[in-house]
Amino acid sequence: MVKKAYLRTAEAVIAVVLTFVMITVMIDRETVTQTIRSPENVLDILKDNPDFRACVQSLNHNCINQTLDEQIPDSYDFVYTLSADPNAPVSGLPEKRVYANAVMLTGNTTDSTTQIIRLFYWTKE
Repeated sequence: MVKKAYLRTAEAVIAVVLTFVMITVMIDRETVTQTIRSPENVLDILKDNPDFRACVQSLNHNCINQTLDEQIPDSYDFVYTLSADPNAPVSGLPEKRVYANAVMLTGNTTDSTTQIIRLFYWTKE
């Protein structure tokens, strides 16, 4: 009786090991380990740049576009909104995964204006 118990235990262990091996072989490792990463937060870098802050405070859209274009990788398209209202509507966003960043920039003691820049970017096709 004792030999049969050892054999059945060994069969169960072998079955579990074979099942585990088959599952790990059949699962596509790329889809399991592949994670979707958003690109680096561009506005966190630019919020401390005095030239960019001056562009935003003066509402200079050409300067803002040029600075963002230099910072965002070429594989991304972007749209931004600039207003004092954080709930300003956004148009022109595609039907795909869109990454969003926002930062509020305030003026100094002589210029107390507040601007919120919201950046939306996505991968080009």
